[in-house]
Amino acid sequence: MDQAQHLKKLAEEIGARPAASLAEMEAAEYIAREMNAWCDEVAIEDFWAPRTLTWTYLVILLLGGLGGLAVFGNPMLGIGASLAAVVLYYTELTGKGTFWQVMKRHESRNVIGVMNPTGKARGRVVLVAHHDSPKTVPGLSSGYRLRSIVSLVLWALVIMLFVSIGVAIFPVYGVMRYVNLVLGVLTLLAALYLLFREWFGRTTPGANDNASGIQALLEAGRRLAAERPRHLEVWCLSTGSHASGNLGMVNFLARHGREIRGDYFINLDSVGGDKLFYTLLEGLVKTYRADQVLLDLIREVGVENPELGLTEGLVDFTLTDAHPVMAHGFRAISIMSETGGDLQHWHSLDDRLEAVNLQTVEKAVQATVKLVSKLDLSRRP
Repeated sequence: MDQAQHLKKLAEEIGARPAASLAEMEAAEYIAREMNAWCDEVAIEDFWAPRTLTWTYLVILLLGGLGGLAVFGNPMLGIGASLAAVVLYYTELTGKGTFWQVMKRHESRNVIGVMNPTGKARGRVVLVAHHDSPKTVPGLSSGYRLRSIVSLVLWALVIMLFVSIGVAIFPVYGVMRYVNLVLGVLTLLAALYLLFREWFGRTTPGANDNASGIQALLEAGRRLAAERPRHLEVWCLSTGSHASGNLGMVNFLARHGREIRGDYFINLDSVGGDKLFYTLLEGLVKTYRADQVLLDLIREVGVENPELGLTEGLVDFTLTDAHPVMAHGFRAISIMSETGGDLQHWHSLDDRLEAVNLQTVEKAVQATVKLVSKLDLSRRP
């Protein structure tokens, strides 16, 4: 089998795969055909999603700008606008936002392949990767720069809220209104940047992010189908609309949450860099810890297989599909990779097939299969 078969299909033949687009649906159909070769059941689940989060965050930033400027004429309006902006922004960043539901939505889809164990099922593991690709972020080639801006915007909104409250209660502090004026203007400039990104940003080929994850998902699934776990049911989940708020995963949890409560998730994201790692913590403004059972087992995998080069990492500059899983109380961990301390060609047009380290992708496959095998052993009576 061609070690890069699925990578080539997604990143070169299909190419850029914007959320809720025809190209994303073509990728989902290809993945479903591949899963049909070795899964017992394959289902395609359609859902509605916006093609971008720009309009969600634009509304939040405009509310923040209004909160900053309204303090001069109507501090109570400033309090209301700033409070709404803080609440909406925080819920979006913590993986529990629902504001996207009022935005214009388009058809997207998840693909689920199910493999039954050879014996009595005593649990389930869900292997996850998203098949859409992100837009470029002009001027922000590093995820850590984005994290800094996200934090600064949140602090600006919080400060504007408290200044508005202070001015409303203690007019003597009216000079503080100019703090809100400056922060409000900066927030509006951030809104202009979002518009610039929406109009001029281009969708990446998405080789590392995340055709590499799909390559690892499908290959790990194929190997597990050849040597089935004895007591562990395996689901292979390929999600759509990751780039518009992890909505493929959000939709999956809404449909199957009760059924899979207590089961495990292994998320494969951007595994084509130079160095493989698993996540200890994930999140932007609020971090969630990976499941302890999965952490213990993957550490064993790393010790027993030093050639994999598995290390422990922190993802605090982007939201993976494991983030909403953890935020809603499910058990998850991510397997990812980095190059020079950052995700390789993160949200860049250079995220092409030739930049993907196929050896690292193979290591991710091996780590996933070995982790599932250990989970299966832990389920045996």
